[in-house]
Amino acid sequence: MCGIVGHTGLTANPNAVIAGLKRLEYRGYDSAGIAGANGTITTRRAVGKLVNLEALLAREPLPSDAVAHIGHTRWATHGPATIVNAHPHVAGDIAGVVHNGIIENHAELRAELEADGAVFLSDTDTEVITHLVARELKFQPDFVRAVKLAVAKLRGKYAIGVISPIASDTIVAARQGSPLVVGIGDGQNLIGSDAFAVAEFTPEVMYLYDGDLAVITPTHVVVYDSNGRHVNRPTKCVDTADLASKGDYRHFMLKEINEQPDAIRRTLGQTFDEALLQLLPEVRAVHIVACGTSCYAGATAKRWFTKFGIPVEVFIASEYRYDDVLVPSGTLFVAISQSGETTDTLEAMLKARGENYLALLAICNTPDSAIVRESDHTFITLAGREQAVASTKAFVTQLVALRLLTDALGHLKEPVDDVAPQRLPSVIEDILACNNKIHTVAESYGTVRDAFFLGRRGMVPIAAEGALKLKEVSYVHAEAYPAGEMKHGPIALVDNDFLCVFIVMKDGLEEKVVSSMEEVLARHSHVLAFAEDGVELPEHEKLQVIRLGKLSELSAPFAAVTALQLFAYHMATLRGTDVDQPKNLAKSVTVE
Repeated sequence: MCGIVGHTGLTANPNAVIAGLKRLEYRGYDSAGIAGANGTITTRRAVGKLVNLEALLAREPLPSDAVAHIGHTRWATHGPATIVNAHPHVAGDIAGVVHNGIIENHAELRAELEADGAVFLSDTDTEVITHLVARELKFQPDFVRAVKLAVAKLRGKYAIGVISPIASDTIVAARQGSPLVVGIGDGQNLIGSDAFAVAEFTPEVMYLYDGDLAVITPTHVVVYDSNGRHVNRPTKCVDTADLASKGDYRHFMLKEINEQPDAIRRTLGQTFDEALLQLLPEVRAVHIVACGTSCYAGATAKRWFTKFGIPVEVFIASEYRYDDVLVPSGTLFVAISQSGETTDTLEAMLKARGENYLALLAICNTPDSAIVRESDHTFITLAGREQAVASTKAFVTQLVALRLLTDALGHLKEPVDDVAPQRLPSVIEDILACNNKIHTVAESYGTVRDAFFLGRRGMVPIAAEGALKLKEVSYVHAEAYPAGEMKHGPIALVDNDFLCVFIVMKDGLEEKVVSSMEEVLARHSHVLAFAEDGVELPEHEKLQVIRLGKLSELSAPFAAVTALQLFAYHMATLRGTDVDQPKNLAKSVTVE
């Protein structure tokens, strides 16, 4: 996934592009670049984070008479992070392109273009777009038509922005499967990979649909659909309340962990649409499809459904796409996504359209996303914007949404436990109060390179989420298992350099979890237990304990995951990693 920003205005403003890229750097930070069009196309590109590009521009500014500018922050797919692979790409000084996505037929297009004499400088799939536009412009000086003809040859997913000296105040943008918005301003218009990239400079945005091609000048925006017809896409006011600011926090991740109680309060106020509520009595089974953290949210909620007689299957979206899936009559399809643009989840929904599902429900944090548009019904979590790559508050609000869905299905004859959902924010606040203790405990494990995360029942997916957070931000190799699986292979790895993290609830299985704990202690492993009050634990010099309070089946996942998030965060800061922008990761995966 990469970030795109473009600006054209009655007054040239390349700084608007840089400001937008700063808000998109979570989408990729292997390299960055900017280009401006006047009588030619001038580019500045740098490897690494955006600060390197800013330093280059301070030394070598773009020409002051360039009007239209496009910029890009890259997450490398085709070719390593080098200056020649950084965007924007330029062909013959007559076409400059930025691109997010993957061009699936780039190899055959490259061969065709090279046969026509094109000289490629990069390893990227994107450069074929540049040469396609340049080739069309050699035959006729119609910039918009040249981009349209070039895009018609592409197969795959893309969001692109193109500039040319032929129309130096114009950006032509196109979308197919990757998000792209147009910012509508006064004497200036912009493009961006999301609304927050352009929010500082425009009061409203227009979301492009798949197949759209937009022509953007300082005073006009014209959009054509996939059939070449002029269309009017709806505009929406930009809410600037969530514009990125760490406030008094050192990192966005810590800020977002601390925002979880309020995010839950907001999400608890949401309701399902009336049409879905009327449909729920017909639901006989549920299929949950998601990726990564969202998939662990679905797996956590599985127990809430099945405990009351609702069969549930949880699928990893990238596998669901290619599996043969049996869909019993009356099955509700539930897609979960933070960004709403995750390619695997979106493609799973498109596949589900052809199956015998009762309806498609999207649980999502982004109301104007592709997954929301593809669904029959939606539940928008109100986590607020997540800037850190590692998801935290999106996870807990997804759990809230799933719990509300369980209740709404109407199969519950009595509450799951005596803790009302409205008490969940205070449960998390109690864990946040343990932050300093968790930091102190993390100091004991600064040199650990391997860890197991272990739990039973509903804590198994929470253990998986804890392991994911630790490896995402601290780069410690971590795996999650049901605690009962330790003796079935994993224990072979345990030694005095290993860390085993146990999540222990007073759920009738605590003695079995403690037994597994004693087995790894006997093999000299470090052990950290996140334990509910009342669980009896052995005394041992290599065992440290974080108490989670008195919990219930509903509150336990929220308390445990918050403690694990804080542990991962402090492990990362102690190890000196880039917490908010971990290497090799991006916020949302918009390519397969």
